[in-house]
Amino acid sequence: MKYFTNLLALAFTILICTTAQANEKSNPNYIYTIHIGAFDKAQLSDFDGIRDIGYVYAFPLRDNLMQVFLGGYSSRKTARQLLPDVHESGYPDAYVMRRALDEGEEIATVQIALKKPGTDLDFGKYLQAGKIYISQNDNNLRVLSGQYETEEIAQKRANQLKKMGFADVSVKTMNTVELIKLTSFESGGAVADPIVEVIETSKGTEPEVKKETRNLPESYDVLFKKSKNTSKGGTSIPTDIPDSFEGNAERINVPVKKEAKVDLPKIRVKVKRTSAIELQKVLKAQGVYNSGLDGYYGKGTAKGYADIKKENYQIRKYLLLSEMMNEGMNTGLKSSRLQTIVNNLLSEPADANILLQAERSPLAKVYRAYVLFQDGGNTDQVNQLMNAAIKQTFKGKKLKNAPPFDYNATYAYDNLEQLLKHLNYIHAVSQDAEVPCWVFSQHPLEAANAFASGGENLRMQNCGGDFMSWEETKLLKAIASDLDPSIGTDQAKLAAYTSKRAKLFIAPQKMTSGEAADVSVWHKTLWTQMESWSAADPIHEQRVTALKVSYFQSQVRIEDYFMNKGFTYKEAKPLAMCVLQTIVGKHFANYMKG
Repeated sequence: MKYFTNLLALAFTILICTTAQANEKSNPNYIYTIHIGAFDKAQLSDFDGIRDIGYVYAFPLRDNLMQVFLGGYSSRKTARQLLPDVHESGYPDAYVMRRALDEGEEIATVQIALKKPGTDLDFGKYLQAGKIYISQNDNNLRVLSGQYETEEIAQKRANQLKKMGFADVSVKTMNTVELIKLTSFESGGAVADPIVEVIETSKGTEPEVKKETRNLPESYDVLFKKSKNTSKGGTSIPTDIPDSFEGNAERINVPVKKEAKVDLPKIRVKVKRTSAIELQKVLKAQGVYNSGLDGYYGKGTAKGYADIKKENYQIRKYLLLSEMMNEGMNTGLKSSRLQTIVNNLLSEPADANILLQAERSPLAKVYRAYVLFQDGGNTDQVNQLMNAAIKQTFKGKKLKNAPPFDYNATYAYDNLEQLLKHLNYIHAVSQDAEVPCWVFSQHPLEAANAFASGGENLRMQNCGGDFMSWEETKLLKAIASDLDPSIGTDQAKLAAYTSKRAKLFIAPQKMTSGEAADVSVWHKTLWTQMESWSAADPIHEQRVTALKVSYFQSQVRIEDYFMNKGFTYKEAKPLAMCVLQTIVGKHFANYMKG
């Protein structure tokens, strides 16, 4: 197991406190835990030295990396009292972090055991109850089964568990933020014991027990939950799709262009910019830059950045961590069959056209229309498919942010840009698939115009580099991920940011003055909080130094990317801040609450 010290992890506490006095008090809006560190291929047995202090649990980062935490506490003061023991056990960079309860929701669950932290837990027994959650609050460690929509449903489950031998069960209302899902890490790989059902007998005799021979269900959570239709197209998907289309598919020709490689932008040395000044300030304070604070990213600034990467221990550690983190993982929406068909449409357009006929989503009609348009231009079938898709998407629906066109009209598609524009509108409403990258690589001009007015709900794939193949942005992402207090990553939010970043990468548009002002306020607020926290402690200052280096170096590079696209520096600056917000915004959301 490799241990990556938290380095900048203490920066999480920037927005945790406003005064030292406030930190010591119990705050009913938060719970507190101890962040132990980031580890490679971690196992529960690696932490035997601190398991008597509190409940050890972990959440995955990427690949084999895991963030490990200890306990749950009602106040920062209580958690801090345990830090000396944790530090002496070999984790000197452990720190207290908070989690906001308003990020969760109140649910009903069934408590099957109440223990003291540090005591042995019979996971084999508990796993008989299906999906298990653990919640530690100071000296109480609750073992809980399932999450249920109402207390009535939870009580039914509690009655079942009593018959299975769980004597001390009770229904509890808990906040989901407090619940830690039991995984193989926390259980040490334990499996459920054979189920024993308790059968009530006549009064005065001992209850009988009967071995249960049936297989355990994957989860008991579904026993009482309402069924949810997972098909977003409105109807079930047919299964009678042929295994092979060889000899069946008509010849369809869709012209395909070779995708151009996006190189790392070269930094302009003759552009004076505030991002370079901020970077120079940090480098100068660290003794790796000796020139003036002129705002020009020249040879001295470049050398200073290269030197601090070699000399700063924290930056070196996070660079190593960033190389092990796969940016492409867990940042997009789950791939559906429709998404797979659309992604591969250009390689086998004839097969894709047949496969799309089996899909019920309006997007399937749109992509069929695209295939036919590319093969033979405007035809009646293209018009019919597109108008049917519009009708299916919009008819009878009340939309808060309706696209800027008359979806009650009937359209004729004489050019590709119009077709792509309506594809954009339908994608913004239908969440059945993300816009594939090839739309932009194959039709850069038409797509840029067509997607200029895409809404916030539009989902686009992480296309190629997407800024995140660069060393400085990967470093920034690694730091932000480690600072993220939201245990259990919000995949939908990350997907939204990834989509927004992809659009900025592929089809950027000049920001309005209002948009530029908003992102500037976000940027200034973040760094105001960082500077305040940095001044409180020398250790804090070290961590903020590394964060500044990665942030402002990334800003410089991204600004040049947009200037290469034809934007002026004044236009590129807020666009770069917007990209930075998509990289760290979700991870720093709690910081911005103050």
